[in-house]
Amino acid sequence: MYYYFKVDVQNVSLIPPDNPLTIRKGAQKEVQCVVNNNAVPPPTFSWYLEALDITSNMRKNRSAINITGNENDNSKILKCRATNNNKTKAVNTTLNVEYPPKVSMLSEQKIVQGRDLSVICHATPGNPSYTSFHWTKVDNSGFRQNGSTLQLFNIQRTSVGTYRCIAENFYSDAERGTHNQSMGIDVLFAKLMLWVVFFYEDPPIVLALSRQDILEGTDLSVNCEATPGNPRLSTFYWTNTRNDAFRQDGATLQLPKIERSSSSTYRCTVENNYNISEKGTDNVTMVVNVLYPPIVHNLTQQNIIEGINFSVTCSITVGNPRPTQITWISVDKPGFERNGATLSFPRVHRTNSGNYTCKAENDYGKDGKGTHSQSMFLNVLCKLTYIFLLKYRNNLR
Repeated sequence: MYYYFKVDVQNVSLIPPDNPLTIRKGAQKEVQCVVNNNAVPPPTFSWYLEALDITSNMRKNRSAINITGNENDNSKILKCRATNNNKTKAVNTTLNVEYPPKVSMLSEQKIVQGRDLSVICHATPGNPSYTSFHWTKVDNSGFRQNGSTLQLFNIQRTSVGTYRCIAENFYSDAERGTHNQSMGIDVLFAKLMLWVVFFYEDPPIVLALSRQDILEGTDLSVNCEATPGNPRLSTFYWTNTRNDAFRQDGATLQLPKIERSSSSTYRCTVENNYNISEKGTDNVTMVVNVLYPPIVHNLTQQNIIEGINFSVTCSITVGNPRPTQITWISVDKPGFERNGATLSFPRVHRTNSGNYTCKAENDYGKDGKGTHSQSMFLNVLCKLTYIFLLKYRNNLR
């Protein structure tokens, strides 16, 4: 279809306009991308989840997609691009997918009558990450213990049964995300016990570990120390609360050239062997937080006619920590600096031509800053030159 006049896409917005856009795991939410009603011809819309094209149905001057909450999409960038007259405008938002914690498997407990039992329930945090724990007993509706540790002192045969650890987090609408695992407890009874005890047995005690903030690509080495128990000989090993398959034997956790995927809570466990084929054990956890810079997406050369309003937006993928400062600088114009993701020149002038760099930074604290940048060339065409180029191109046809 031929249009006698053309109007560029000027405003692009999302409905709902929330940033971040919160959605529950498994739930669906419609997101609309809307442009100015007078855009001619009607624009072509493209949707992206990070780099994945998820374009859906379109109507005049608007497009809509249905997003399903997936915990793997949490913190990903959802972007809508609208194009007409060979010009593109874009808008984006960050997905905040809320999902429950996940309780780790619990093993059956067998314990001799009269002893004390202590069992710690572990869970992989959901989103939001704050997690509360409590224990219940399947055959006793009045039983409840708050906290991640189940403690039963001087255990008796009435304690036999199935216990359930429940982990919960609280969503933005005050609803709860929840997950649980069950565990059986079997109390062993001895008709006759003739024990002559000449020694005492104690487990080792693990010393506290501090949080590790470390730059991506560097080597991490952390030594776990413990006060010996009785017997004194102790065995150390490390596990990862987010990866059940991870285990490193020995007192030292070593993660060479660490990657961002290694961010997690690690647990150092120390054991000694008692003479009655039981083990004394203690453990502590330690957070490993891998720091990495934001990534600036590629920028392309901008050709624009002098006198037109010009703007371009620098799009990034956030790093860790997430807060990011975006700055535009010019290689050709010392002292030029603009804060914010959008570089704009009202009624652009030929003197604005040059190389511009978008720089994104996050703050590592005492470890400095993470930074990444991309450059683009702004080519401002004066009107006479532009008309000459058009005539020259037409003569070649």
